[in-house]
Amino acid sequence: SEGTAATADTYYALYPYDAEAVVAEGVITTTLPAEQTGVKGSFTTHLAVASTTGTALSFSNVCGLVKVNVASDNVTKIEFKGNSGEAVAGSVSVPVSAEPAWTSVTAATSVSMVPAAGATFEQGDYYFAILPQTFAAGFKVTAYKGENASVIRNVATEFTLERADIIGGKAFGIE
Repeated sequence: SEGTAATADTYYALYPYDAEAVVAEGVITTTLPAEQTGVKGSFTTHLAVASTTGTALSFSNVCGLVKVNVASDNVTKIEFKGNSGEAVAGSVSVPVSAEPAWTSVTAATSVSMVPAAGATFEQGDYYFAILPQTFAAGFKVTAYKGENASVIRNVATEFTLERADIIGGKAFGIE
């Protein structure tokens, strides 16, 4: 909305909007979903926070993105999981600062992506929003055709996903 606001107050913002989010003492508690909807060429969830005492908000990304290229038909679900059971989604608290970091309130150790429309993914690029961190033993991406699972990427060495970073994946097919 438009209008004048008192400039002495501090204002906080969260993207995307979450009616259940709580703000207390410069910390926003919200949820990064453990089930995300895949949108070809884009993402549906990517936390960003901002605060201001003036009239302009400058958002800072909280998550990192993991790109997966689907090059096979009939894929019904894709899953991302740290090899050491790291928290990758769930309820998080994020201090609003120039370099926002997160702390887990309740954790999910995997993130699944389902198609936005229909029962299967179209071929193309899709993005997971993941809590940034170092994955001590790497991570695994698994694709499903119905109940049949196939590991499409297993990075078995330490890997760091930075805030506001995007890591890419190779195209995959499932036998």
